[in-house]
Amino acid sequence: MIDEISHLLPPLFFYSTIHTFKRGATLLLRESLVPIDPEASADVPTDDDSRICVTDHKTIVREKVLDKNFKQNAGSFFQNNPLILGPFMRYMMDELIPSKKDKQHGNEEEQYLVNTYCGLGLFSILLAQLFTKNIGIKLTSDSIRYAKFNATLNNITNAEFIGGEAEAILRNFFCSNY
Repeated sequence: MIDEISHLLPPLFFYSTIHTFKRGATLLLRESLVPIDPEASADVPTDDDSRICVTDHKTIVREKVLDKNFKQNAGSFFQNNPLILGPFMRYMMDELIPSKKDKQHGNEEEQYLVNTYCGLGLFSILLAQLFTKNIGIKLTSDSIRYAKFNATLNNITNAEFIGGEAEAILRNFFCSNY
């Protein structure tokens, strides 16, 4: 199988080390935007759409959805079909923006977004402009670290990311506030 697909992939680290893999090992092929070289001159144009194949789960990968940038470990979860994210998020934004008709009938604007299982903060960051405050919750500290980093990267100031079990955090919130 490797021989059949190897011509489609860039030179890969695993190709020279495949004999060291244990039976049942996971082979990661993760698409990413090309990393931005921090030492590159500001005059050097970067092609934001160029993509690479990443095989090391510890490598930091880049994604761009609409006008927002995201980074995370290659081994972390990201949406299964990233090609639909732009149109899907535009649809969500259109549906969440309160219409004038609703305001005329006395409906209040949504003020808060609670994004349980927030991962790298995708929904919190992309929908931040529609809410006064939003909170992302995720069990893994690595995800929370990247969600906070991505919020800063995108100048999002109304998002807070909390590590822990969503059920327990929400239960504590509702028990103490209602």
